[in-house]
Parts: sequence; structure tokens; C-alpha cells
Amino acid sequence: MSESSGSLAITIPQFNQPVLTSNGTFQLGWIRFLQSLLTFLQDGGIDPSVIADLKAAIQQALTAATNAVDLANEAIAIAGSGGTTDASIFSLLGISALNEPQTKINLTVPSIFNISGSPVYNVGTFGITLANQSANLIFAGPSSGSPSAPTFRTFSATDLPASGVTAGTYGDSTHIGQFTVDNQGILTAASSIAISGSGRPLLTSNLIYYVSTTGSDSNNGLTVPTAFLTGQHAINIASTWDLNGFTITIQFENGTYNGNIIVLDGLWLTGTLIIQGDTTTPGNVVFSYSGGSNTIQARLSSVCTVQGIQFSGTNVTSYINSGFNSIINVNNCIFGANIGYHLYARTQGIIELNGPVTIAGSSKAFWRTELQGIIRSVSQTITIISIPAFSDAFASAAEFSSMEINSNTYSGSATGSQYDITANSMIYTNGGTLPGSTAGSTATGGQFV
Repeated sequence: MSESSGSLAITIPQFNQPVLTSNGTFQLGWIRFLQSLLTFLQDGGIDPSVIADLKAAIQQALTAATNAVDLANEAIAIAGSGGTTDASIFSLLGISALNEPQTKINLTVPSIFNISGSPVYNVGTFGITLANQSANLIFAGPSSGSPSAPTFRTFSATDLPASGVTAGTYGDSTHIGQFTVDNQGILTAASSIAISGSGRPLLTSNLIYYVSTTGSDSNNGLTVPTAFLTGQHAINIASTWDLNGFTITIQFENGTYNGNIIVLDGLWLTGTLIIQGDTTTPGNVVFSYSGGSNTIQARLSSVCTVQGIQFSGTNVTSYINSGFNSIINVNNCIFGANIGYHLYARTQGIIELNGPVTIAGSSKAFWRTELQGIIRSVSQTITIISIPAFSDAFASAAEFSSMEINSNTYSGSATGSQYDITANSMIYTNGGTLPGSTAGSTATGGQFV
């Protein structure tokens, strides 16, 4: 740079001027040019304010020049020798020179991580965070085979510790499954224990046992060809189950059953027991037991439904008897002649008509309650044929018992007293009347309402 004839001549270095000398010294042509320019201005007595403005401009140029440092260092690395910057211009301007060799660091991490701040020059900080993963994955090695680096993958059954228990079903209709679990929640033992005493298996679906006049009590009762012979045996088998909220139906095939007395000793509160004949034509299934007791008896808190059956045995205490807190629901049955009662509720037993019935024969009474027994029949249809005779009354209540028999529809007629109520018992008809050829009677606190 030189001054001639009042004019200023300035030589500007080329952009592609080498930045590395043969001896490995890092030199920036632009920095030397700016240094020469500033010296010339100071020697020529230029106004200090102009120099200040120029210094600011030079500072911006120097910032751009320093951005070339990493490029220079890469060239130095290729040349295989160290290098330093010429710092005189930085000293002149009061700026710290970049005199140390530059180091560039790149960081590569597995795909399960995210990285920020790479590359770093000389001094810096990398940011590493876990990358997002899909739901329901675990970070683990391979589920099988040779060892390999862990990854995010789906859970496998082989990831669970071995339990030492043989695969299979434990427990059945005559056994209970027994299991042992250690402190870590791992199943360590399993076995089947035979049921004894009062233990009963749980029913898991509705079940039907069949009874046929051609069956055998040595059968399993699960199909018509393998039906039981007697209803009593079917009840005994059914009572080995805990109903668990489900229903067992004792299905009687068409025919006449002599001598069948069915006693239900509790165990039915957890589900439903149905004793069923032909619900379309009840006369196809006939119970003709005449052994002097009750044809169907429920006791000890039993609950059942009787439907689709014709009762015809003559020498019985009753066709249907409910006692000791039991409940029997009756519908679609036919009641013939006998020397006892058709329906008999005693000792806090309950009988409820929840469907139509037919009275086809005489007895002491169609309805009989005593000892806090209860009979209910509301808004049902009761058909009476052959003008049966009731020697006690159509409805007989004694000893603190009651009947709620209102709003029923009766067709046909009967002979005998309409009702007989004694010993603080009550029959409620809501002002209605009952079949019979003579008026009813009350005594010793009995009431007909």
C-alpha cells in the first residue's frame, strides 16, 4: 500500500489467497491487509473518530475471518503440522487473538438417544436425551438365541422366570387346584386336591341333568341316551355343585314316574334349580307317587322352580311341600286328586304361583299354610275342571300363617268351603272371592281380607 500524487492506492488480497504457508504458519491475507490499512490511516493523521468507525468495521471483518479458523485447521491437519494465527491485528485492535490450534469433536450415539451440540470445537457441551419409543416396549437383550446388544422390543413369555410348574389344568368337578407362590410372586408348585366333606366345585355355566323312565342311575345324566332313572338321584348329583349363580335343570322326559319323591336339602341359594317336565303339554310328564309323604318337598332353605308336570298320586300328604325357609315357585302344572293337599307351605316355607295351573281333582285343600308358612298367587290364571271337592276348604290357613292370593282369574267351579282361617292367620284377596260352594269361616283371630 502506498500514497502517490495526493491519491491513495490500496492493493486488496484475493479471496483464494493461501491461508497456510509452507512452514505451517496460519496466515490470513485479509487480516494483514486490514493491519496495513489501519497503520496507514494512523500515520496519515486521520481524524480519530473516523478511525473509531473504521475499527468497528474492521471488527466485523475480523469476526468473519475467525470463522475461517476451522477450515484452516482442517488444512493444517492435512499438512501434518501445527499452525498458529498471526495475531498482530488482534493486538492492535485490543481483541484477543485465536492463537491455539482448533480441535473439532463429533459424537455418535446409538439410535435410542438424541444428541444436540455436535460437533464441538475445543470446548463445548453435548446434549444427550433418550429418543421417544412406541408404547408397551421393554429395553432388554434378545428374547432367545445368542447374546446381543439390548434394544427396545415387545415383551415375550420367555422374559418371565421359569415357575417350575408343569403346564396343565388343576382342579375339576371332584378336585380343587392348590398353588404355592414364593415371596417374589413366582408360582413354584401346583397340584389337584380331592374334594372331601362339604367342599363343592363351582358351576361355571348352566347345566342340564336328564331323567327318563328308560334311564339308569349309573349313567352320567348329561344326555337323553345317558339319562338317570330317578329324580332323586338327579337331585343328589346336582347337590354336589355350588351353583355359583348359574342354573341346573332336572329335565324329566315324557313318561310316568312312580315312587319319585324329591327332597331338596338346602344348597340352592347361590343359583337356580328347575324341576321340569313338558312345559307345553304338562300331561306328558306324570308324577304318580303314592307313598304317603310329599311328592316334591323342599326344606332347609332350598329354592327351586317346578314346572310342566302333572301330579296324580292319591296317597300323599301333599304334591308340593315347602318348609323351613325354603321357596318353591310353581307354574304350568296340573294337580289331580289326593287325600292330602295340593300345595302345602309350613314352618316359614313359601310357595308362589308365577304361572298358570290347572286343578283336576279333589283334596283337603288346594292351598294350605301353617306355622308361619306363606303362599302367594297374584294375577295368575287358575283353571278348575271336573268340579273337585275340598273337604277342609279351597284355601286353609292356620297357626300364624298367611296367603296373598289376590287378583287371580278362576275358571270352573268347586265344592266345599271357600276358606278356613284360624289361630291368627290371614288370607288377603283384596276383596275378591274364592272357589267353593259354601262361605268360608274364621276363628281364633283368623282374618279374611
